Amino acid sequence: MRMLSILAMSTVLALAAPSYAQQPAAPQANTPEAQSQTPVIRALAIVDIQELPPEAQSQVNEIVAQQGDDALQELRGLIDGNAEIKAALEAKGLNSGHVIAANVESDGTLVLVTKKAS
Repeated sequence: MRMLSILAMSTVLALAAPSYAQQPAAPQANTPEAQSQTPVIRALAIVDIQELPPEAQSQVNEIVAQQGDDALQELRGLIDGNAEIKAALEAKGLNSGHVIAANVESDGTLVLVTKKAS
């Protein structure tokens, strides 16, 4: 499972439209703009770290350890600023404080990895 850094994910969340279905006009595929464009979020998945295979758990834990607390707080703040993501977490009995990592899959699914306080 390829994980993006929390800072990169913060950028994605900051630029995500309120509706995941909205898409801007796509630039030509061979232009530099098309290659560096922020991914479009089409769906949201919330996964507890314990549900991941052991290898993926190790990857997530390694990335989390490399990130600073400031980056994690920024990510959580952006989540709190997005009503749809916040509501999806609350529907599962979670909040942004449970989110430890995020990833945008190639199909446009934003995956939030959570960890309940132990």
